[in-house]
Amino acid sequence: MPAETDDSKTRTIYLNDSLRNKQFGYMTNYIRTTKYTKWTYLPLSLLLQFKRLANVYFLFIAVLQSIPAISPLNPITAILPLVFVLAVSMLREGVEDYMRYKSDKGKHTP
Repeated sequence: MPAETDDSKTRTIYLNDSLRNKQFGYMTNYIRTTKYTKWTYLPLSLLLQFKRLANVYFLFIAVLQSIPAISPLNPITAILPLVFVLAVSMLREGVEDYMRYKSDKGKHTP
């Protein structure tokens, strides 16, 4: 005996007609390959930079050099190179992510 079909659960999908499918609220096949959004770029990028042990080490050294009782050196000599390396790395990642965003946008056709 065949099972009864319930028309309220039937779903019709129109092939190659994304505008018609959009009116029913169906999900698209869009895939986002970017790592960041404009809100998550700075915190997530900094977090990823400090996952590298070398950056944590140089941050630790910069903090130690900022304490006058411990180090006779100027703290700028440790902070500036760290800031420069972090800025260049974050800028590179930002540019790469923006290129991925542009590539995703070009492949997506509504």
